[in-house]
This record gives sequence, C-alpha cells and structure tokens, in this order.
Amino acid sequence: MDNQVLKMHIQNTRNLPIAFDLHLSKARGRRPLVVFCHGFKGFKDWGSFNYIAKCFANAEMHFLKFNFSGNGTTPNDLLNFADVDAFGNNNFSKELEDLDCVLNWVESDFEKTAGCSFSSITLMGHSRGGGIAILKAAKDSRIKKLITWAAVADFEKMLGSYDNEQWKQDGVVYIRNARTNQNMPLHYQLYTDLMENKDDLNIIRAAKIVSAPWLIVHAKDDAVVPLSEAEKLNDASTHGNLQIIAGGAHTFGGVHPFNESHISEYLQEAISKSIKFITLSNNNE
Repeated sequence: MDNQVLKMHIQNTRNLPIAFDLHLSKARGRRPLVVFCHGFKGFKDWGSFNYIAKCFANAEMHFLKFNFSGNGTTPNDLLNFADVDAFGNNNFSKELEDLDCVLNWVESDFEKTAGCSFSSITLMGHSRGGGIAILKAAKDSRIKKLITWAAVADFEKMLGSYDNEQWKQDGVVYIRNARTNQNMPLHYQLYTDLMENKDDLNIIRAAKIVSAPWLIVHAKDDAVVPLSEAEKLNDASTHGNLQIIAGGAHTFGGVHPFNESHISEYLQEAISKSIKFITLSNNNE
C-alpha cells in the first residue's frame, strides 16, 4: 500500500497560495519531518521530487514539499508556469517568508491535519532552495537538521550573468526556459531585494552561524552550481558534512518528466545518504 499523501494549500502573509504535499510515513508515533524547498525554475512536482518524497516516507519519515508562491505555478496548474508575472516578481525575501509560513503551519496544524505527530524538523533544499534553507536554518531554532543538495553559496553570483545596467534600465530581463519554450521575466526588484537585504541574504555568513547538523550533498560534475560552491559552504560551516556524488550533474540524474523505471544511481545515492544522515542524527540525540 502506498503512503498517504495529503495535498492542500495555505495562504502566505501576502494572501497568496502556497500549495504543498505532505507524504506521511506509515509508521505512527513521533517520526522525523523533512520540509523540502525547490530551486529556481523548479516546483514541488518537478521530475524526481515525488519519488524522493516516497523514498523518505518509506524510510519512516514524513516529507513535506511545497511551491514557493512566486514560482510561476498555480494551485489550479501545478505542473506549468501559468503565472509568469508571479515568477517575475518573486525574490529571495519572499521565499524566506513563504518558508516561514510553511513552518508556522507545521507548528500549529500538522498534528490535527495529519493525525500523527513529528519528532523534529529537517530542512532540505535543492539549488537556490538550498540557499534559502541555509539562511532559514541559521536563524530558526525549529530546524534541528539541515540537508542541502547542489546548493548555491552566493545569490549575487547567481545573478552575475545579467547586465545589471541594462536590467535596471529596462526593469526586466528574460530568461529562456528550454523545457517549456517560455521566456520567463525577472524584474529588477529581484536584484533590489538582494542589495537592500544583503546581510540577511548572505549565504556564507549564514553558513557560519548554522548550528544544526548539516549534510552538504553535491555532484562532482555539476555544471550549474560547481562543486566549489559546496566546498565554500563546508569550509564556512562548523557542522557541515560534505558528501560528493561522483556523477549525475545538478539534479543527480533526475529529469522532468520522471520515469521510476530508470532511476539514476547517483540520485539513489543522494537519497540514501540523506536518509542515513537523519537516522544517525536521531540515534545520536
């Protein structure tokens, strides 16, 4: 029998919907809860994410994955970028606010909604979502463990490929989504938000503050976020544990759409290392 999956959405502080799935472990009692943050041009149902959630649930953990309110999807269209205006007006501070809303929901409503409880929260993020997870874990004592996959270490560097003067003048740049053949807008407010909140959005600075056990997973051949980013995070952290995957690139072999009959060995390794990390951390508490 498959694990129970609850699908719902909540409203954030700007009255925008945050859709999420809660994959429940069949084991009752107090189980670990993983909260997962997707990355740039990602969404909760992208590629391998449902498979990943199922693997954690099968390992007797609850797994919650959600859509940032400005990721471009909508509650009525979870698989497509139907709201490119929301995508263009998204920024890092808004994603931190969304994550806080999700954690507040977990704190206040998880037990009565799920009909079971959780023992601790592990925050997990991929790529840009990994950067968001690091920033949150540095400041939120509810986060007891941190897992980052292919995480960015510098948001300013991430935006460095855009001509800043032209971007400021035009107010928007467009990026091509090769998968959907869409031109996705990024409004200049994204850069403004970063500059106005530079200290709060400094990932390396946050990495030095994170006190929770932290698993840093990165593929050796990642061409999107190079391995050197993970090494910088590990060097900055006093609680980091860098695990290098031999291949699989930025998504560890995960693709969209995903076929469970063709699972990358690198993805399976990343999942196994992550589950083991949570299990061992729990045993050592």
